[in-house]
Amino acid sequence: MGSKFKKTASRHTTEAETGMHAFEIVGYTLQKGVGVGKFIRSATFTVGGSDWSIRFYPDGFSENNSECASVYLELMSKTTVRASYRLSLINLTTWLPENLHSLTTAQVFSSSNRFSTVMNSRLCHRPQ
Repeated sequence: MGSKFKKTASRHTTEAETGMHAFEIVGYTLQKGVGVGKFIRSATFTVGGSDWSIRFYPDGFSENNSECASVYLELMSKTTVRASYRLSLINLTTWLPENLHSLTTAQVFSSSNRFSTVMNSRLCHRPQ
């Protein structure tokens, strides 16, 4: 009895959708001083079939980071989704990210875990 060589192969492709949402805060300096934990929310936008918004805390999310502005991505849909995202402060003249104020990461979002894990110390900006 001879042995037969059997060759097999398979492939899985994960589909991904790419999008961008620009959230411009006009009059930022007027927002500074509203209080720690107070936020401004962007309009809801859809990427990858899920609804999202951006939360911007001019005086920081908590007392521990009140010297820094805080930025979070928020899942608005009632679903579970894995998302790779980048939050950046951009130069409105060039539309390029300011390298010191950009973070790219991936995480699973769900109804019970709606907010990104971007920490303030990693995306800290003291506007002039």
